Amino acid sequence: MRRFFSFFRLFLAILLLGIGLSACGFQPLYAIKNKTPEHLAAVNIQRIVNEDGQKLHLLLEDRFYSLHPAIHPALWDMSVELHTTTQQLGLTENDNATRIRMIIKATINLKKTGDSKATFTTTERSVASYNVLADQYATYAAEQDATDRNLHQLAELIENRVALYLTNQNNRTQPSMSSQP
Repeated sequence: MRRFFSFFRLFLAILLLGIGLSACGFQPLYAIKNKTPEHLAAVNIQRIVNEDGQKLHLLLEDRFYSLHPAIHPALWDMSVELHTTTQQLGLTENDNATRIRMIIKATINLKKTGDSKATFTTTERSVASYNVLADQYATYAAEQDATDRNLHQLAELIENRVALYLTNQNNRTQPSMSSQP
């Protein structure tokens, strides 16, 4: 019987905590997958140079415009600049690499359409590693897989960062509930 009451108290505490959080307007950022905010559709994603940039551009378009079509003319312009670096991790006796770490850093600039100065600038980075094998094709395939993993992670990070910024901007421009009659 005692165990039942302690379980009941725990259940009641969790229930009250959940009700309290929802009453204060708490909205978890990662709660609903594939639920992109509508204001991401108002972002024009500018071209990103090189092949990896084009892949990232397509991934961002899939994420930004998946549920809501792009708004024309866009309210925001976003430019992304990629920098890729590699580090040799495992070395053999004759200084040949056996494992490589690939780091892709993205610099994101978000500005209102028509403005010359960016209103939001941030950087995101993604790290993936791959093995260097005796077969050149296997090494090439592993390198491409690491690049794709990095780009998918960057697209998710950029989407979350821009969505959070635009949500905060959107909340600042809306009038508060208390000021309405």
